[in-house]
Amino acid sequence: MFWLTRFDALRLLAARRACVPYAEVSLDLGMTRSVVDMEDAGVSLPGGVVVGWDEVEAISTSVLCHTVEDGVVYKAQFFAADTNRMYRLIASKEGCPPTAEIGSVRMHRVKEMDPWTDARMKVQEVTPVFGRCLDTCTGLGYSAINLVDAGAAEVVTVERDPNMVKLQDVNPWSAGLNNLRVKRVEGDVSCVIKTFGDASFSRVLHDPPRVSLAGELYGRVFYGDLFRVLLPGGFLYHYVGSPGNKYRGRNAVRGVIDRLKEAGFSDVREVSAALGVVARKDGFVRG
Repeated sequence: MFWLTRFDALRLLAARRACVPYAEVSLDLGMTRSVVDMEDAGVSLPGGVVVGWDEVEAISTSVLCHTVEDGVVYKAQFFAADTNRMYRLIASKEGCPPTAEIGSVRMHRVKEMDPWTDARMKVQEVTPVFGRCLDTCTGLGYSAINLVDAGAAEVVTVERDPNMVKLQDVNPWSAGLNNLRVKRVEGDVSCVIKTFGDASFSRVLHDPPRVSLAGELYGRVFYGDLFRVLLPGGFLYHYVGSPGNKYRGRNAVRGVIDRLKEAGFSDVREVSAALGVVARKDGFVRG
């Protein structure tokens, strides 16, 4: 299976206009570069698969990622009856990983940065990273993979939506979830967390869906569970979103901070650059 995005298609069309015999594009969403041959009928991919110029033109105007399988071009999207939503992989920036779109909601910031940088910024808020870490909502896995890269001995990452797991399984940038230091758990984290022992994790990264979709993950009870499973001296990063957004008549960030304090966290502070909140559990843990 090969991948093509509008960035690759635009390069191919430019090469065609320049009448050159080949072009360099990415066939795995920006992870590597490949040279492909230009033909009258279209672009010849490895193995002799040809994508016609009409299809290349169509890809060049689409924000969606596309797969090429057995010579057929498919949009990286599907409708899930269980959630009544469309799931899509969206090309963010050239050479960068895609983001996921569920319904009309995109999972990462893509205007001011790429999804990988977005995930890395969140992980940086809980550095140094060591020991066993918890990633409460896997998504495409970028945060879990960055936790491993930052030094985690093990990352437990939880995903409740099987449709998101389907995107993980095909997205080249999610392949790091197969690292032996990553333990993938499918289930509702508000229930799964109750199976973890006290003081199980040195770091917790909590990047939940918006509050309208998963209000329980912003609640006092769940915050109490996060506090319980965190080691003394451990840190929590909690993504909230753009400061000033309102829900239920309260400022989102202020409400999160108040409830985290009520749950027992200390040194709770907003980190505006990462659009979230960092909190600490009192005590000491050796790194």
